[in-house]
Amino acid sequence: MNDQNSSINKEIKIVGLVPARNEANNIAQCLKALSLYTDAIVYLDDVSVDNSLEIVESLINECNIEKIIKKTEWFKDEQGDRNKLLQAGREIGGTHFIVIDADEMLTSNFLENNLLRDTLMKLKVGERIRTPWITPWRNINQYIALSWSVLEFAFCDDGKCSYSSSYNHSPRVPRNLIGHHIMIGETDIQGDYTFGLLHFNIIDWNNLMIRSAWSKCLERTKEPEKSITEINATYNNEIYNNKNNLILPMKDNWLEYDFFDGSVYFLPNKFKKEQVEEWLSAYGREYFSGLDIWDIDWNDNIQIKDSEEDLEEYASFNTLVGPLNRDPNYENILMSYEILGDYSASPEVMTFTKMDLTNKDMVDTTFNYAVNNLPVYWQPDYTIFWGIDNEIIPDNFEKSESTLIGVVFNWNLAFESLIKNIGRFDWIFTDKKGEKILKEAGFNNVSSIRLRAYSSYLHRKMANEKKSIDIIFIGDLTPDIHGDREKYLYRLAMLSKKYNVKIYDNVFGDEYVKLINQSKIVFNICSNQRVNQRCFEATACNSLLFVEEDNLEIRDYFTDKESCVLYNSDNFEELVDYYLKNDLERQKITDEGYKKAQEYTFENVFENLTKKIKSLKINNSIKNRSFNNQDELFKHKAKAKQALQSSVSGKFFFIERELDEAMKKSKVLDSEVLNNLGVINSNAFFV
Repeated sequence: MNDQNSSINKEIKIVGLVPARNEANNIAQCLKALSLYTDAIVYLDDVSVDNSLEIVESLINECNIEKIIKKTEWFKDEQGDRNKLLQAGREIGGTHFIVIDADEMLTSNFLENNLLRDTLMKLKVGERIRTPWITPWRNINQYIALSWSVLEFAFCDDGKCSYSSSYNHSPRVPRNLIGHHIMIGETDIQGDYTFGLLHFNIIDWNNLMIRSAWSKCLERTKEPEKSITEINATYNNEIYNNKNNLILPMKDNWLEYDFFDGSVYFLPNKFKKEQVEEWLSAYGREYFSGLDIWDIDWNDNIQIKDSEEDLEEYASFNTLVGPLNRDPNYENILMSYEILGDYSASPEVMTFTKMDLTNKDMVDTTFNYAVNNLPVYWQPDYTIFWGIDNEIIPDNFEKSESTLIGVVFNWNLAFESLIKNIGRFDWIFTDKKGEKILKEAGFNNVSSIRLRAYSSYLHRKMANEKKSIDIIFIGDLTPDIHGDREKYLYRLAMLSKKYNVKIYDNVFGDEYVKLINQSKIVFNICSNQRVNQRCFEATACNSLLFVEEDNLEIRDYFTDKESCVLYNSDNFEELVDYYLKNDLERQKITDEGYKKAQEYTFENVFENLTKKIKSLKINNSIKNRSFNNQDELFKHKAKAKQALQSSVSGKFFFIERELDEAMKKSKVLDSEVLNNLGVINSNAFFV
């Protein structure tokens, strides 16, 4: 029985096929995981100059590696390598094959009920298995759901198929194999996979950049007739940075291998870097000048500094930051992953999301909900709570052993709860006026720093947009929060008699950017004498920024009549008239503002914040956090007040729980507790 509609009639033997070059960091756990699904493994070593081969040889018995192919001369030939592996697999009796690379492993739930082996053994000749190709992103707790992430990786051999492709990018399953495919792991929900092949090649951004540069240089040397544009497009890493990508948490049962160590994927890929440097030397840098590879310092000889001060400057620190959320519509960038910029790809930075309070019977309100999702090898030196005034601080947060940093944006909206909860942190960062007021209130562990910025991905100059709007305002019109805007917006509206004036609220994303680009002047009035994001967004979109002259922070970033225009109640209309009539002068200031804005990205904010934290040498003793020395009644009341002034959905059960505990601790009826109980009950009535 040899036709493709029948199963093979000889004894089934599942063989794993793995090629590798200089994969000493990854190869051991790749083979250990693969061996749990196979009867034998064939390994091809592509002239590794690290100790990959030695590691594989040490695992021969443990992983049942029946054959090792040793190439004697390195040249990139994926087609040839895969054919050598397939032929060797047939020679040892292989009938079914699993083909993976050294930086991959199958999700461990394939072991449940022997799923993968049973599925493989039921395949008919020519049939293959495909599964989601899952790419962990930035850390081992999350992955990108890419639309093309499905891969055929296993098949039932027909005894005659072979690989036929270019020297690079060979498929895992031979293209001339004829048969149906079986899909394992996809669901009806986009990107929400149940099983898959984990591919760790993009988890570390630095290694991805080097690997991409290596591939570009390889194609340049192997195919000199191929255009630079085509090569760059083939290895365009920006597809991973697309803000519309769906980022999902890794499933709990995907990495349940007792030998798994996620830290190996963040070790530097020095061999590919060295090979690129050899090519640059052999061919000359000019030969590769058009390739997008120059974000990397090639042939950089970093001097190791000896002094304790210098070593401290270059020391790495793990930073945990949150709660952050996905914000695909850019409605609240300040509380999204956008604030990290390229630091989101750093192995030293990890994030946590807000508590899910929608199901009060299942929610974990302790800080364990964030810490337990961290890799076992990674612990934070600093934990930055991003938005004390906006999010609920988890229970026991103040007992963390890492240095605790609180970031406050709108101290004026949550001042009472803020002063009661500052003692849960080692240090607080806010704006200039907030620093002054908090220090006057007796808190010395406070610094001011710029916390607003613009998104370099979203906010940009649009060359094709015409300046058709004379002056525009886009922002929150809520009078309880921005009462001082009303009088100016009335005056702005009156200018519509002679100018094209636009006033908007609730405009976000590309529509917002387009409107700013179409405007000659962006009118801005900030709250509490601090800069807001619009200061940086307007200038980054190449429009002239008008902002109030009594702003305490604006002069730190822009200069009046050089990169912005500062107005007051007396000269507002006069300045509008002047700059709308003097195009050249207006454009000169606009251009200078655009140049200055390039310094004020969110990535720059995060970089400055972490540098400032390190420079302060903060004492992070748990017992020195004053909140930990308060009585239980104070703690429950403070936590209830902080949650009450937050914007978290589902917060009322958390508040009620804290108030109930406060009632138990209070020896007399407490007016604050009773008042807050009344607040939450009235809210529940009107919701």
